[in-house]
Amino acid sequence: LRIFEAVAGDGLEHYGYARGLPGASVSPLEILSFKYFENPPVKALALLGNHKSQRIAGQLLAIWLRWRLGLWRRAAAQYTSVGGA
Repeated sequence: LRIFEAVAGDGLEHYGYARGLPGASVSPLEILSFKYFENPPVKALALLGNHKSQRIAGQLLAIWLRWRLGLWRRAAAQYTSVGGA
């Protein structure tokens, strides 16, 4: 509840909801912990049950790897040369 109110508390107050914890805040360490240690395993477990998400995640990973490895321009050039022929 503390984390939720720290993130969405202002929006809730705007719509008339009262906060349960008026001074709720989240430390930067908690944000990093959630972002890099708690959330990825939850996402991975959700992907295991959803085949469409597995395919999309694989496509996004392939795009990211091509971009990071510098293969993006070569792949794009190859695609345009094949498509234009």
